[in-house]
Amino acid sequence: MNYLLEKQLPTTKIQIEAEICKRSLYEFVKRSWAIIEPGVKFVDNWHIQIICNALEKTYTGEIKNLAINIPPRCMKSTLVSVCFPAWVLAKDPTKKFLCTSYAENLAVRDAVKTRSLIQSVWYQERFPEIRLKNDQNQKAYYETTTNGYRISIGVQGGATGQGGDFLIVDDAHKADEVYSDTSREAVNFWFDNTLSTRKNDPANGIIIIIGQRLHESDIFGHIYQGKEDWEKIILPAEYEGTRYNSRFNELNDPRKTIGELLWPERLGNEELQKLRSQLGELGYANQFLQRASPIAGNIYKKEWFLNRIDNTDIVARYISWDTASSISEGAAFTSATVGELTSD
Repeated sequence: MNYLLEKQLPTTKIQIEAEICKRSLYEFVKRSWAIIEPGVKFVDNWHIQIICNALEKTYTGEIKNLAINIPPRCMKSTLVSVCFPAWVLAKDPTKKFLCTSYAENLAVRDAVKTRSLIQSVWYQERFPEIRLKNDQNQKAYYETTTNGYRISIGVQGGATGQGGDFLIVDDAHKADEVYSDTSREAVNFWFDNTLSTRKNDPANGIIIIIGQRLHESDIFGHIYQGKEDWEKIILPAEYEGTRYNSRFNELNDPRKTIGELLWPERLGNEELQKLRSQLGELGYANQFLQRASPIAGNIYKKEWFLNRIDNTDIVARYISWDTASSISEGAAFTSATVGELTSD
């Protein structure tokens, strides 16, 4: 709906739209898009509705722990970190959010977008009862006049003393640091010992984690091995068969054909092949297929070791590897030592 024309509509039309938005996060996203991303065309797709439906179920308490694996550039932050808090506050301005990302500036970026949406004419006309306090209205921390709030911190940042009804982790790991055991384990330790204790109501608080897979022991690999019951939504860029079965039918991947793309209007075959070439098999499998390792092999492919040298003097051959998978500049090289046992 064109906002310039809509300004001239009767108040009752605005009230009807406000009610539609309150009842559906998906409708809220579509109708507020021009405010969030001015000048950018909204490209709809089925995965947007799946994520919105899952987020709605966290609001109703049907889902307490939600994990979403999805490729980059698929609206994950816009849906989870920007629109969802604004939608919840429109329904209940007393709700409290603690939002995190691997870098504080990214968490603050999305907080600013949420605040801009809440303070927009479009939002205020539809939800006039939602106001932000003048004396607590900063980029990283703002409150409603009914004591709801949205706080933004970096992963491993100071959450002491802060809590929320909704704890959101949007990209827990930095891609070029996740291969460091120290960095990866620090994030997982922070999640177990800091963030997970920040629920305002331990029994009913909600945790939402969203991002692409980066390592078999990243935060997703970590929580999937834990004791908590996680609702998983796994959306690879290319369909590889059923990866999860939700107890809610509307949260399942509707694709049936192997190789069918997630969002062909945004990530078509040509774009995906370029990304595969740039990232390599491991990076592509992690970030775009949501697998912690590629089917074809990681750094070394099986077929490389199938050739045999026909030499009757060699009884056995041994290869010892010292791998260095870090992609950081200045990292050590991978090396191999080959030893042979001969009949002499």
